[in-house]
This record gives sequence, structure tokens and C-alpha cells, in this order.
Amino acid sequence: GITLSQKQYELACERVRAAGLEDKITIEMRHYLDLPENTYDKISSIGMYEHVGIKKYPEYFGAARRALKSGGLFLNHGIIALLAFL
Repeated sequence: GITLSQKQYELACERVRAAGLEDKITIEMRHYLDLPENTYDKISSIGMYEHVGIKKYPEYFGAARRALKSGGLFLNHGIIALLAFL
């Protein structure tokens, strides 16, 4: 997992240790644009999409695409709000 939040990083590391999964899970302080190319079989992005902004969608999705191995799977989970004006 990656995050830019120090508190989120510390909590995630603590939970990984508590579950005894240090040999299976890695948490890093890293920006999504700094992901290494052709590295991951699967990527899930939870709650990030909303914070990127429409103008940065090309670089966001491009970074995920570059980080995936050929045939990889990308899950993008986001919450959107539709507003109706009267």
C-alpha cells in the first residue's frame, strides 16, 4: 500500500504488524506518480479518485497503467455526488 499521510502510514504499519503479515504486505510513503513501471499484477485505488481532480485524471490513470504488468487488473473505487439544482 502507498499513502502520503504519515498517520495513515503509521496506522497501516501497526495493523500489518498486529496481524503478523509483514512478510506479505508492504506499506510505503509514496506518491502514485512515483510507482515503478510494470511491477504490479493488481492495483486497487480506494477513495483516491475524488481527490485527484478531473484535470489530473490522465496522469492518475496513466500512472496506474504504467505500474501494472501486462494483463494486470485495476480497481478504481470512488464516490461521486450528483447535484440537482432547482
